[in-house]
Amino acid sequence: MKVAVNKCFGGFGLSHEAMLKLIQRGWRVTVYNHEMEIADPDADLVDITSIPGEFCRQGDSPYNFTTKRDINTLRTDPDIIAVIEELCEKASVNHSNVQIVEVPHDVVWIIQDYDGFEHIAEVHRTW
Repeated sequence: MKVAVNKCFGGFGLSHEAMLKLIQRGWRVTVYNHEMEIADPDADLVDITSIPGEFCRQGDSPYNFTTKRDINTLRTDPDIIAVIEELCEKASVNHSNVQIVEVPHDVVWIIQDYDGFEHIAEVHRTW
């Protein structure tokens, strides 16, 4: 199974170009309404420039993921995997290095991170 992770300190983030590719693949975009709620709860992405006073740093995307999908579903989404494989290093924003990791299909896994630097860990019991 292919899983998208961030392999540097900073955190997972897709570039504006990557987000535009997701939109081209049919991902729906919404905005925040006046009550600062997502206007369309079924949308996949939210345009953060709809927040008064919000700005994007150069190299960052004005789109964020909505909470429609949990992290594991998001990071294994075929569209996200395809866009990262297509764009390679251009898929990452500043302070991220998004890569694809292959995890055996029979492994129960989670994404763990330290200051945004992520790795895949096999789920096991701890006390």
